[in-house]
Amino acid sequence: MTDIFALWKTNRFIVADPNILELNEILVLLTDYKFWGQQHIADQLLIWCNEYECAIQGMTVLIPNKETLTVFMLKWA
Repeated sequence: MTDIFALWKTNRFIVADPNILELNEILVLLTDYKFWGQQHIADQLLIWCNEYECAIQGMTVLIPNKETLTVFMLKWA
C-alpha cells in the first residue's frame, strides 16, 4: 500500500494550498512534531512569530504574506 503522506513525513512543515483554504493568511502545518516539540525550538518559533507578526494555532502557523513565508522557509527548512 502506498503511503500518501510519505513526502509530508520527510519535511518539518507543509504550506497549505491557498486555493483550498479561504484565508487571508498563509497556513503552515508543522508536521515534524519531534522537531517542533523540542522546548528550545518551540521557544525560538514563538519569538520568531512575535517578531514577524505571525500566529501559532496548535500545530499551525498563520503567516500574513508571501514575503514572510519566504523568511519562514529560509529560517526553518
